[in-house]
Amino acid sequence: MIPLSYAQRRLWFLNRLQGPSAAYNAPVVLRLDGVPDPVVLEAAVRDVVARHETLRTTLPAGPDGEPYQRIAPAGDPVDVAVVDCGGDGVDAAVRAFVHEPFDISRDLPLRVRLFTDPDAHGSTLVLLVHHVATDGWSVRPLLRDLTEACAARTAGRAPGWEPLPVQYADYSLWQHDMLGDPQDPTSVAAEQLVHWKDALAGAPAVLDLPCDRPRPAEPSGRGATVTARLDRDTHRRLAAVARGRGASPFMAVQAALAVALGAAAGTEDVAVGTAVAGRPEEDLADLVGFFVNTLVLRTDLSGAPSFTDLLTRVRDTDLAAYAHDDLPFDLLVEHLNPERSLAHHPFFQVMLTLQTAPEEGPEPSLGGLTARVEPVELRTTKFDLTFFCAELPSAEGQQGGLDIWLQYATDLFEESTARLLLDLFVRTLTALADDPSAPAAAPLGPREQRALRELPARTGSAPAGTAAPGTDGAAGAGDPVDPRVEILCGLFADLLGRDRVGPHDNFFRSGGHSLLGIRLTHRIRTVLGVSLTIRDLFLAPTPHALGRRLSGPDGATVPPLTPYRPRPAVLPLSHAQRRLWLVDQLQGSGPAYNVPVVLTLRRPLDPDALHAALGDVVGRHEILRTTYAASGGRPQQTVHADPVVVRHRHVRTTAEELTEQIHLDTRHTFDLAAEPPLLSRLYTDEHGSQTLVLVLHHIAADGWSLDRLLDDLDTAYRARAEGHAPGWAPLPVQYADYALWQHEILGDGADPDSLLSRETAHWKQELDGAPQLLDLPTDRPRPARPTQRGALAPVALGPSAHEALVRVSTQNDATLFMTVHALLAVTLTRLGAGHDLPIGTVTAGRSDPQLDRLVGFFVNTSVLRTRTDGDPTFRDLLARVRTTDLTAYAHDTLPFDLLVEHLNPHRTTSHHPLTQVVLQLHPAPAGATAGPRPLDGTPVPVDTGRAKLDLTLALHDRRDADGSPAGLDGVLEYATDLFDAGTARLIVERFVSIAEEVAADPDRRVADLGLTGPGTDRGDTSTGGGRAYDRPVPSLTDLFDARAAAGPDEVAFPAGHDGAPVTRGELAARSVRLAERLRRRGVRPGALVGLRMAPGEPLAVAVLAVLRCGAGYVLGDAAVARDAGARPVLTETDVVTESGIPVLEDFASHAGRARGDDVACVHHVTGPDGAPAPVLVTHRALAAAVGRGGSGAADAPVTSAAFSLALWSALLGGPAGTADGDERADRVTRTTDGDGPVRLLDTRLRPVPDGVPGEVYVPASGSVYGVPGRAGTTAVTVVADPLGAPGATLLRTGRWARRTADGTLRFLGCPGERVRVSGLPVDTDAVRAALLGLPGVADAVVTVRPGGSGVTAYVVGVRAAQPGAGVDEATVRATLAREVPEYAVPSAVVTMPALPRAPDGRVDLSALPAPGSAARSSDGAGDDPRTEVLRGLFSEVLGGRPVAAGDNFFRVGGQSLLAVRLVNRVSSVLGVRLSLRDVFQAPTPARLAEHLRTAGATEAAPPPLRRRARAGAGR
Repeated sequence: MIPLSYAQRRLWFLNRLQGPSAAYNAPVVLRLDGVPDPVVLEAAVRDVVARHETLRTTLPAGPDGEPYQRIAPAGDPVDVAVVDCGGDGVDAAVRAFVHEPFDISRDLPLRVRLFTDPDAHGSTLVLLVHHVATDGWSVRPLLRDLTEACAARTAGRAPGWEPLPVQYADYSLWQHDMLGDPQDPTSVAAEQLVHWKDALAGAPAVLDLPCDRPRPAEPSGRGATVTARLDRDTHRRLAAVARGRGASPFMAVQAALAVALGAAAGTEDVAVGTAVAGRPEEDLADLVGFFVNTLVLRTDLSGAPSFTDLLTRVRDTDLAAYAHDDLPFDLLVEHLNPERSLAHHPFFQVMLTLQTAPEEGPEPSLGGLTARVEPVELRTTKFDLTFFCAELPSAEGQQGGLDIWLQYATDLFEESTARLLLDLFVRTLTALADDPSAPAAAPLGPREQRALRELPARTGSAPAGTAAPGTDGAAGAGDPVDPRVEILCGLFADLLGRDRVGPHDNFFRSGGHSLLGIRLTHRIRTVLGVSLTIRDLFLAPTPHALGRRLSGPDGATVPPLTPYRPRPAVLPLSHAQRRLWLVDQLQGSGPAYNVPVVLTLRRPLDPDALHAALGDVVGRHEILRTTYAASGGRPQQTVHADPVVVRHRHVRTTAEELTEQIHLDTRHTFDLAAEPPLLSRLYTDEHGSQTLVLVLHHIAADGWSLDRLLDDLDTAYRARAEGHAPGWAPLPVQYADYALWQHEILGDGADPDSLLSRETAHWKQELDGAPQLLDLPTDRPRPARPTQRGALAPVALGPSAHEALVRVSTQNDATLFMTVHALLAVTLTRLGAGHDLPIGTVTAGRSDPQLDRLVGFFVNTSVLRTRTDGDPTFRDLLARVRTTDLTAYAHDTLPFDLLVEHLNPHRTTSHHPLTQVVLQLHPAPAGATAGPRPLDGTPVPVDTGRAKLDLTLALHDRRDADGSPAGLDGVLEYATDLFDAGTARLIVERFVSIAEEVAADPDRRVADLGLTGPGTDRGDTSTGGGRAYDRPVPSLTDLFDARAAAGPDEVAFPAGHDGAPVTRGELAARSVRLAERLRRRGVRPGALVGLRMAPGEPLAVAVLAVLRCGAGYVLGDAAVARDAGARPVLTETDVVTESGIPVLEDFASHAGRARGDDVACVHHVTGPDGAPAPVLVTHRALAAAVGRGGSGAADAPVTSAAFSLALWSALLGGPAGTADGDERADRVTRTTDGDGPVRLLDTRLRPVPDGVPGEVYVPASGSVYGVPGRAGTTAVTVVADPLGAPGATLLRTGRWARRTADGTLRFLGCPGERVRVSGLPVDTDAVRAALLGLPGVADAVVTVRPGGSGVTAYVVGVRAAQPGAGVDEATVRATLAREVPEYAVPSAVVTMPALPRAPDGRVDLSALPAPGSAARSSDGAGDDPRTEVLRGLFSEVLGGRPVAAGDNFFRVGGQSLLAVRLVNRVSSVLGVRLSLRDVFQAPTPARLAEHLRTAGATEAAPPPLRRRARAGAGR
């Protein structure tokens, strides 16, 4: 590919920077005295374009963003057209045409138009050429070649000119070769750079001229022109002065302009630009192309030189410049690296050209027509000021005067000011021509000086709306880092070849230049998928500023943030504040949302000065003197006047008492309606050490406010310590202004074009179908009313892992946050939370630079929906996460409470909506400040003992002094309602383990991560000598007989088959008698006996009797027994009858003794098709299971029906009573048995570590023969032990569990067992446990019926004989509402005499009756008159829409603030006490009526607040 010449590169870059424009159009306008033949004209233009390659060259960018020359074939079409104009239309058409923009990456640089007027004799030909293909020198060869081509084509032939010796592309290649590598000190480029670095050292970046308007950050490029003339005589005198000093006329003009500009700007250092031809070789003379170069000519006006002395300086400077004019201007800019800005041109802003008098020559002729070149006024400008000087010819060949045109930027100057500057220049020329010895300011009169001094602006001031040079509004290194900013830091560093670039490092000051900037924007567009131009980089040259520029809400025009004057009478809360106010209403006031700062100070503070400084800070930040009260259910801000009483105390204490004092302070409960949200304490202990405690409520500050607060407090303290008030500038806006602005920019949700509507539409699509509640590895059921209590588990990753994770992030164009996010997602998936994970994070929310210094609550919560399915590698997952996070941050303007309101998930007090897990990664804290500060101190970690969500992982990105990773550390904040400390530690261990694995190998698949750690080493099943079944087997009947002998009168069953209690002695005797009858019927060791009967005393007798025979039993009906090969099959009648026949001889002498590997029973496990599959269980396995399960462990993995284990638990030592066959009665059991440990394996039969869910496998070597007659099932149900000895097998139970920190198993049920209501998982075990805790309930089962929308509970009363007796449904629901989430409270409670059970002992859910009319649903209207009143109040608050008794308030249009109004209305109308929490827990009229009835809410509400007459009123 052919590179661009340096001149082309400069214009290509400017075209990219400014976009397609007319700023560099170079039109040639020819007035013809006739109309040429259009066919001849087009042919001639084709000839010229074919001759000069540059006229058919476009400049596209390659894949790397680097531009190249693309030369079109000579025969390609050219843009030639004839335009017919009427009346005065020709001039207007010409003006419009010459201002047409070019995109030189796509458009050919030549367009030709012939404008004709039917009413006129002549015509106008316009050759519109972009400057990238021409320069002033090129006009002559262009017109000459066009003249010759027209003549030839008129004669019917092609032009016969000689081929050009070289083309522009040859020049481009030659230029690169000639200049060489600027890094090579022997190259021409390097040598010339040495000169220019010295020549321009210390030059001012901008010539600071007086002007009418401030310089805009983005110039419009619009210009206008004023003209003047220097008369002939003055021109000749000026030329004579120049000749006398050996200078050229240009040098004399330049010197005069420097004097004029120096006087106007008040400077002695003036730089102007000028153009040089740039055609050093003769072969280039006849070539059309862009050869000119720009030189910077710096004039030193110091010392008040005479004009002649100044001319000598100028001459020497210019001659040196011309001797070094091979260095292209853009290389000069790239290597000298001046301040880059779109607002002004680098090095100079004033351009000067002098055109010498043209030689006499023939006018161009086109096909016999005379052509006259006409100057064109382009209303565009590239510089602040451009002075065009043209020498006029005279008959005698001497100077004939100067025409002077001043083109000025209308962004800066009015015409009057431009004329003033032009007049100043002309009078300077005149004065210096008249008196060469005059000093620099002599030409300026008082009138001009006064006029210039009174202008309102200066061109050297910082552009309007931008930060000062070198800054980007940065507030500190610890500022929040948008993930895009972190990615931008990596991309900046990559392009600049640096290890690291900080968020506030300027691209151009760090070694970047224009073309590197083009490549950078190309990379950013590719990586971030955003619309970006080089213009954006100039306007925002740091990662922080560019990230902020990219984060505007989808290109919408946002009104500027300004102070609101006057403010409305009612100040609304910001949306973030509104959410916290609602939480405060819902959960009650507490310390959960306190933001504490505790510092052990390094040097003592003056308590009085500190108190005064706190007053200054509170006065500076309105938010610190704001309270929040409700009026009519609507919260509003009240900003209290300054000064206010600052709640600060200096307390003398002891080091021993200090910890408790801090503990009390940081747990302070703020009354948001009555007290300001800041509390301060200064403690001085007995040793003189001081500790500063600041406690803020989160409604007034976020984490990123703390640095601002401490900075301001430090400034104020310094001032007060010196005896004066701080002299800070007022803040540009206050938090109340932000709150008003936020409501304004979001707009109306009813307007589909509003920001609110667009952002809501995005998030509805993004979160559609996402789980509302994550399935976390909790230790306890979720309570109905969380206590908000929490604790912290430390997290730490070392520097090497931290560095590796940073490297993984950079390699994948991701941020460290994204990598940590992906690690957390893998951890949650590994812990059983699934593959669709809504993870929350906090964004800074300071979208406007004016908010940078403000204390306030700006943060917002974004939901990052993370999918880990599909078995991706970690890199693949990171790419997904990157896309998710970038999309989320591009849509982070929607406040979280509005997101909840519009997505309308199920409202409940039991968990946080949309996400229950939050990730925070705090950037490296700011480095040391210059010098010590009064508030320097060591932060004291504070545990408030609270948790806002289920889990919050908060990490700090620690860095060394050089910015190198120094470790990731932080805490896991967890809700102690749900998690034990051991489980929290397991979660941290999984996260750290996975992070270290990824750091070592980021190409591992997600399914292979997180499988190391405690628990995976429990697979050793070696027995140390001999097989398991050779060891002695404990006899369950012997154990039972021993227990019966020790307590023969203990009750084993409260009611036997005849209703009378059965003791252990009686049970033993009956089982011995039945065993003898079975032996007589041929039952021997190894045989199977079917037992077809319900749970109860006869079944217990039968099981004991079968095992006394050394045989095994099969639970189930005749078909089940037949399938298992059981004979005989006993019924309850058989047992009752035969166990009553006396034994005539000693049974013990005939009893069979089972071997350990004989079958004891046939149990059922879930087969691969989901159906129950029978498995033979040995005597050893059954005995081991009983020993493992202990009392009440009714969920042993060896059984599908846990009946046997529950039975044996009761028989061998559990409490007397009916064995409970419900599988879910208890989810905890010990994990070892006689055959070795129970195994937890993943789907690939790999051991899982503690805390990680796995399927339960039981060692089965020599114990389980398999499924009788079902080889296929056996192959799946009984598997080879992947870690055991050869031949060792495992029994697959179909149950899932995880091992807790103390080694116990917590069972999670079978896949597909979980039931859901409104998309939320219902823990039926927890509901059942709550039911069993009620005094009148003996047994219960909880289910969601097929097609049902709520939970149904079936209960057995203690003495219930008739349905509906003994259990009050409303009381049940009211009690459960205090213990389980409201969506899990049964909508129907059905009382039954007994629960139907399947033959294997499980509750037969299919046999449960549907709730009938007798079982009143809580969503029915019932007979409570308050239900109708509540329906009316619901309807009133919801704007009049009809509401049924069972309608959920939040499902029919209600939201949190409306719920507050509903609470107020209900309390007022019904005279009851009601809280916002009550509406969340009972959100339908029927439920709320039931709550009011059962909660005993009869206490009258407080009397309404009324104005009362006061004593002395009106006197």
